[in-house]
Amino acid sequence: MLLQCFFLKKSPQTHSGKNVSPALPEGICREFSLAEIKASTKNFHRDLIIGRGSFGKVFKGSVDDETIAVKRFDNKITHRGFENFRREVELLCQLRHPHLVSLIGFCVDQTALILVYEYVSRGSLYHHLYNKDNKDYVPLDWKRRLQICIGAARGLHYLHSGAKRALVHRDIKSADILMSKALIRIESDVRGTMGYLDPEYLRTKYLSEKSDVYSFGVVLLECIENETIYNIIDPHLKGSIAPDCFKQFVDIALSCLKDSGDDRPSMGEVEMTLELALQLQNKADSEIEHINPHGGCVYEDVLFYAPHVIYAVG
Repeated sequence: MLLQCFFLKKSPQTHSGKNVSPALPEGICREFSLAEIKASTKNFHRDLIIGRGSFGKVFKGSVDDETIAVKRFDNKITHRGFENFRREVELLCQLRHPHLVSLIGFCVDQTALILVYEYVSRGSLYHHLYNKDNKDYVPLDWKRRLQICIGAARGLHYLHSGAKRALVHRDIKSADILMSKALIRIESDVRGTMGYLDPEYLRTKYLSEKSDVYSFGVVLLECIENETIYNIIDPHLKGSIAPDCFKQFVDIALSCLKDSGDDRPSMGEVEMTLELALQLQNKADSEIEHINPHGGCVYEDVLFYAPHVIYAVG
């Protein structure tokens, strides 16, 4: 997750000097040699590609018996690029939170700029919500979705207020919320994704923490729809959401989507509301299980209104 100033910008002048190290303070992050990176990825073998984008490619690798994700930038190496990369690595290495994907180290060579992240398996929230055609697809139950949202909210709250300086992710989406411990992926080539972009940012070009809040509100609604933002409640959730929990969840999601950033909650408020929603769900489940220990928890129909659509669950 990066503030907008972390973006690696292009410059028409290429770097030709021999001293290409970002000269970071010792111990802040591990510096890999290009030989180590090539050995860990079998010389960037195409079979080890696990992602790609406008920045370049991501490879799965292994070093010191640890699986890693190696992000190699394809952009030409420039003087400005080196300085941006140095600042970026210095900041990323200081971000440590249970719900953020950690940067392990970096590699700088005359031919490559590389970031090395911890490898996270099990795919993304997007994959688990939308990959229904996969024969191995198993729908997430309601509590698991809620727990994932809480973990992601904690990671964002840390970025906005717990780090040494407030940082804005800029591209929150379900594809960047990884299933292992609800980790949030940290990216350096953020541009924003249509459907998640803050409309206020699109109008004013002013980026703030509330831009992340808007995008997170879209993710929250995805977790109950499981189709598109203007669709119906996921049938897999039928009868499983306690009404009081549902109201808290929907109210905070819609608050995140307010047109003005000033009217949106902070990520701290979002985190607390989601935790309350989980408490209400657990309380309702316990009450039903006490009354009917062998019948399971089934809740009545609930309706709520969102822009241009009525949603129903139950």
